[in-house]
Amino acid sequence: MIHPRLAKWPPAAIIAGVIGLVLGCGSTGGARQSAINTPDSAAPSSVAGAAAATAQDPVATALNAYCQQTFPDTYAGLELQSAQHDIIVYRRPTPGFDDTVRSRFPSARVVFRDARFSQRYLQQLTQRVLADAPYWRSHNIDIATVGPMADGSGVQIGTPQGSSARAALEERYGADRIYVVRRVLDLCVASPTG
Repeated sequence: MIHPRLAKWPPAAIIAGVIGLVLGCGSTGGARQSAINTPDSAAPSSVAGAAAATAQDPVATALNAYCQQTFPDTYAGLELQSAQHDIIVYRRPTPGFDDTVRSRFPSARVVFRDARFSQRYLQQLTQRVLADAPYWRSHNIDIATVGPMADGSGVQIGTPQGSSARAALEERYGADRIYVVRRVLDLCVASPTG
């Protein structure tokens, strides 16, 4: 079972966090740190990704897979609004996309919203950040989590350094496409009490 806090994250972000933990384990001098997940500034949209939506709804699962495969340069992600039973689909405005999705999923209540970037582009940026992790570590910036935001507005990068790392990260990747939050994950310490 996925922890509720992790269920909000796209699989790439969870994988990135695990990689960051594995690469960073043992670097704290043995001191135990509590898990702290606090934004330094509010991101403009939810980080709840397609992973959480698809885990809860079979139509969302099919819609997500269809859009990823058929419209990789248009589709950004989706979210479920359970109160209204809507599937919010984020996409770069492209002629024919909305009509095609509506005709493919006629029983779904789909609401379309514009996105700045496609999921494909944001996944590529996520992979770039992950590949740069050794560079950032050499500059005393630890990448704890990274992943595309479901609304296609950018990539969220979680780091224990939070706002103090923001300028360097924005300079390298672009201030218009990343959101830096303070995020410390400590899964490397085993309890001696069994």
